[in-house]
Amino acid sequence: MMRRIRASQPGDTLELKVERSQDQKSRLLLFTVQLGDVPLGVVRPESERLLEPTDEIDPLSFLLSLEQLGSTSVDAGAEEIRGIRSLRDSQWQLTQEPSSEAEGGEQVVEFTLKLDQLQTLGQSGNLEVVRRYRLSPSGEDGDLHYHLTMEVEFRNDSDQAKQIAYRLDGPNGLPLEGWWFLYKVHPKWGSAGARDVVWRPEGGPQELIGCSTISKQASKAPQSPNTKITDRADLRYVGVDTQYFATLLMPSRTADTTARPLTYSTVLARPVGVVDAEKYKRTNCSFRLISEARTVEPHDTLSQSFDIFTGPKDPDVLAHYGLEDVIVYGWFWFVAKPMISLLDFFGQTGSYGLAIILLTVLVRGCMFPLGRRQAQMAAKMQELAPEMKQIADKYKNDMEKKAKAQQELFKRHNYHPLSGCLPMIFQLPIFIGLYRALSVDIELRGAPLIPGVSWCSNLAAPDQLWFWRDLLPDFLSAPTGFLGPYLNVLPLVTIVFFMAHQKLFTPPATDEQTAMQQKMMKFMLVFMGFIFFKVAAGLCLYIIASSAWGVAERLLLPKPKPKTGDEKPAQPVPQKTLRTSGNGSTKKANRGRKQTKGKR
Repeated sequence: MMRRIRASQPGDTLELKVERSQDQKSRLLLFTVQLGDVPLGVVRPESERLLEPTDEIDPLSFLLSLEQLGSTSVDAGAEEIRGIRSLRDSQWQLTQEPSSEAEGGEQVVEFTLKLDQLQTLGQSGNLEVVRRYRLSPSGEDGDLHYHLTMEVEFRNDSDQAKQIAYRLDGPNGLPLEGWWFLYKVHPKWGSAGARDVVWRPEGGPQELIGCSTISKQASKAPQSPNTKITDRADLRYVGVDTQYFATLLMPSRTADTTARPLTYSTVLARPVGVVDAEKYKRTNCSFRLISEARTVEPHDTLSQSFDIFTGPKDPDVLAHYGLEDVIVYGWFWFVAKPMISLLDFFGQTGSYGLAIILLTVLVRGCMFPLGRRQAQMAAKMQELAPEMKQIADKYKNDMEKKAKAQQELFKRHNYHPLSGCLPMIFQLPIFIGLYRALSVDIELRGAPLIPGVSWCSNLAAPDQLWFWRDLLPDFLSAPTGFLGPYLNVLPLVTIVFFMAHQKLFTPPATDEQTAMQQKMMKFMLVFMGFIFFKVAAGLCLYIIASSAWGVAERLLLPKPKPKTGDEKPAQPVPQKTLRTSGNGSTKKANRGRKQTKGKR
């Protein structure tokens, strides 16, 4: 049954057989169910391999364990201290249930686990561990309802002081959606994956370690799969980041809005469960915090309070929590941020496909003088191509005279060679900033190009016209193949516009070298088709709209006027100078005519 469900799609109908026992009698019931979309779980145990009863499931999130108790520490490679109850696997006691008061109040739930029989570790008395969760009602605390407050307490119920250090694991099982086509930017030089570990030290910029880096390190050293991020760190936050969602641990702001940073002796990035050796960037990755050892006096308590943010990477939401740096815009952030604001403004039309087109028109309209100048210079270069070819043929062996003749030609026609490149230099930051804005804007996730049409129903993903996974070899149609498991139409339209743009803006070849370069450019366009084939539909739409604008700018330029004949015609050459001998020597021909005249 599990395999049938995994092979099905939302909207499929299945028949379920249920055997129900009642009064020592059993009867078979038949149910017809229609499958729907699986609700998104931002944090969940990874269970994709759970096909057989023997398959393992990854552990839960934010597991707690002891790193040190007294003089005893965790053995190398072990998860907990041996000889006492497990904090990871034991059944905790529910000591406070969520309040049943009127809706709108704070919900609190508390779990307790008592560690006794500590004599094996040379400790007396008991240690009681408490985990408490607080969920604020929506609408309070400035509408910050994307977080859960977690409190951890260690109560020393003995007459002996105890040295305690603990481990706290991070979240795991964040969404993998789009892992085979997503495009994430590393804040520095590096490779980002589907689930990366991010952190921000006190007084410093955000750091990121990619999922692929974590996985490769674990594959090289299976006995020590953890990657050390830092020693003795004061953290503003640490968490796991995906394309559109993030789960971050930060100091609680419940009691103090200027909460102190989290101080830990060691911060580790680690894979959770099995490393996906074939697809490193989709391995389930998380982090582990190891606290500093603290002395807890008799009948005293060691406590720490955290806020767990779990939500979308929406700029407005993140700004409430001081997490703006979680969204990485790249080098041209000063362009990408206002572009997102404009895109969301145009998105109020009800169609983000139309919003992308309107934004592209606005941007290209503002850059119209630069774009028109570039098109004019491209047209001028095409007009000068025949004369350029004549100069190249005449001075093919003299580069100095060739360059001088070209400069005179450009000066005579008021053409500047760099005038076609300078507009592109100014446009490049705007285009890249807009590209980044489209790739990180969460509003595009699930937004259709045409409302009500199943094709291209997610502008944050390829348009996915046809599933051809079973018809093509794996190196083409696998998720990590060149093309991916779907036939996408918009990338093909993009390449057509690229070719039209190249044809309109490229002057005719003047020599064999230029002709070869232009042929290579055509092959490069085909290669770019492979690169763009898995690009999100929203990005393709932006490129298509921008290319269409550029083609229109070129086609709408006025046609060059033919020469009117007002120029003075060249003076006729005297007849005697036109009569030459076979070798073209005028002087020799004249001498021949004189000799003939004398004989007569």
